[in-house]
This record gives sequence, C-alpha cells and structure tokens, in this order.
Amino acid sequence: AAWASLLVAQTSGKSLEVYRLRSGADILKKLKRRLKRQREKVPGSEEDQLPGLGLGQTSWQLGDALEAWHVLRCGSKIRGVALSPRVQLGKQRLLVALASNSLELFELGSGAGEAADRSGRCTQVAAVDSGGHRSDVRAVCISEDGRTLCTCSSESVKIWSMSSKLCVGTCRVIGSG
Repeated sequence: AAWASLLVAQTSGKSLEVYRLRSGADILKKLKRRLKRQREKVPGSEEDQLPGLGLGQTSWQLGDALEAWHVLRCGSKIRGVALSPRVQLGKQRLLVALASNSLELFELGSGAGEAADRSGRCTQVAAVDSGGHRSDVRAVCISEDGRTLCTCSSESVKIWSMSSKLCVGTCRVIGSG
C-alpha cells in the first residue's frame, strides 16, 4: 500500500474540499510555467532576477504543490472527518461524521492519472445510521487497515466494525450525563 497524497479541508456546512499533493516533477513543471509566464510579462528579465528566486534557489508557493481535486457534499452538516493515511488498491478511505449522528465512508481515487475524469473520484461505500451516540459526534478516526473506526462525542467513545457496521465497544466519558 502506498502513502496517501490527498488532503481534506472541512468547510462550513455540508462540504469538504479535497486537494491532491502534486509530485516533485509536477511541482517543478508548474514552477517553470509560472516563471515563463512572469518572464513574458516582464520583457528582458532573467530567471535569477525574478522576485523571490535567486540563482540555484528553489521557491514555490502552496498552490504549486496542491491541486484542488474534488468537492464532497454530504446530506447533513459535517461534524468530523478522518482520512485513512494509506492507499489500498488505488483508493483512499474518508470517514465523515454528520450532525445527524450518522457516519458515511467514502473511497477516493488516488488522483494519479485522473485529471480528466473527476466524476469517479469519490464513491460512498458505507453508511452507519444505527443507534450510536446520543449527542453530536465530534471526532472520528479510521484504522490504518480500514476495518475499524472510532467515534467520539461528549458522552462516550465508540469502536465500530466496518464489516458488520455495528458498535463493538463503548467507553463512557467520566462526568458526562
């Protein structure tokens, strides 16, 4: 399994923005394109005269390394997100906890070679709507192998089996109702 190259940013409401981390070669290509465009705007300038770039110096911006890759919209307000750190079979798993106290599991394509096809990048593979927490889920975490997940609320921590979609353990928080 490869390590992930995706970054997820939770926005307000029902959306998540997914970004793909470009490879070193792609970052270099983007940087060269930007320098070429800047040289065309400022006639007679050389690479080493451009602002922020000295001879032999590598200077890149965050936009050179990250590509806006997908926007995921859920049916309810998002309370928590967990992104699996590993890619398995070209897919990475994303777990979303919703204000409706349900959980949704998505598979995201790895991003490699999919620049033209954005439609198949994100697929919902599971949802857990059964009785879970009595209050809002505030944090979620998925195991590296994708078989179990953990959810946390103000009253308890629960461990779930992804294959059976059942809670396999609960730990109540001391001092909660």
